[in-house]
Amino acid sequence: MRDLRTLFVTEPRARRLLAAHAQSSLGTGAAYVALLLVAYDRFHSPFAVSAILLCELAPAILLAPMLGAAADRWSPKVILVASDVLRCAAFVALALVGSFEATVAFAVLAGVGQAAFQPAVMASLPRLVERKSLPSMTGVYGAIQELGYTAGPVLAAAAFVLVEAPGLLLANGITFALSAVLLATIDFGRPATAEAGDGTAKPRLLAAVTDGARALRANRAAWTVVLSSTAFVCFLGAINVAELVLVRETLDGGPAHYSLVVAAMGLGIAGGSLFGARAQDGDAAGRQYLAGLALCGVSLLACAAVPSWPVALATFAMLGVGNGLALVAENVLIQHVVPDAVKGRVFGLKSALISTSFAVAYFGGGALVAVAGPRATFVGLGTGCLIVWVAARAVLVRTSAGRPAEVVPAPA
Repeated sequence: MRDLRTLFVTEPRARRLLAAHAQSSLGTGAAYVALLLVAYDRFHSPFAVSAILLCELAPAILLAPMLGAAADRWSPKVILVASDVLRCAAFVALALVGSFEATVAFAVLAGVGQAAFQPAVMASLPRLVERKSLPSMTGVYGAIQELGYTAGPVLAAAAFVLVEAPGLLLANGITFALSAVLLATIDFGRPATAEAGDGTAKPRLLAAVTDGARALRANRAAWTVVLSSTAFVCFLGAINVAELVLVRETLDGGPAHYSLVVAAMGLGIAGGSLFGARAQDGDAAGRQYLAGLALCGVSLLACAAVPSWPVALATFAMLGVGNGLALVAENVLIQHVVPDAVKGRVFGLKSALISTSFAVAYFGGGALVAVAGPRATFVGLGTGCLIVWVAARAVLVRTSAGRPAEVVPAPA
């Protein structure tokens, strides 16, 4: 707690970034519900919902590595503000257009903004705070995001009394505009490649992505975390399908019960994110990352055996704690061991791989639940997560992640 107080008292640039992030995360959480409702109303098909979900993932899968290279090359402020302006325009347009085709197009545009924002902001965090405050900053940033995603749908439910779904999309566009204004007041410094540049010509962005992948593979700890996280999400991401069927059909719960289970997991993720802020170096982050993976695996197995939805609240909250702990610990580890000049590219590559895993999980989870049922699905998901934990532990316990790798990344 002392580290969190120090962060808010002594880091004014961090306070502004977190304030921008808090209000936009609430808007995004509320708009997530509204956008799915708008898509379904305009096309009247479950495929409309799937298309909208893919609109968020596809830009990250295809563009995040290139956008991460851009974050290493150009001003973080320009990229972050431009991303928010792009998302503002996309959500205002989503509120105004009427056709499903236009809805998909502007949802893709919003996805591009998100794909550009994520690697840039994660690579920028070390420039905003002292090194000792970096774990706290990463943990608070993750916790705010999850709280926004948890509280946003509740806010949307209350707002639907007064406005329809397009009104919430418009409000979300306004939150991105406010975020852009706040971010424009922050000094993010120059990109690490600009600070260390020697005047030589920079490679094309695609070549820079390749150089970033090479630098990532040269760091055993970071490479292990990125690969294991990619595999881990293939299993964990499937609960987006399985938990709904478990609560509604196996446990005979209603919409309210399902909402409570989702909220319990979201609060667990926020709590785990804050706990993950305790890691003060790469080695500590590695241990917390492994603890998060193990807790997720055990929790998924426990979810398979829950007798009622009140018990499910506890098991899904525990699952959320493990997820939040792993999410923050992996980012803290990468920030500690990856050189500044290549951080954007590494986070961009990670984003692309994780988004691909979510796409696999969304489709594979539905097929698995249809064939095996929800309880057997959770057994399979939990077993898979524990296998990932065993494999990651075998590498990380023999690898020091205490300081940046001794590699010389190519310029972005």
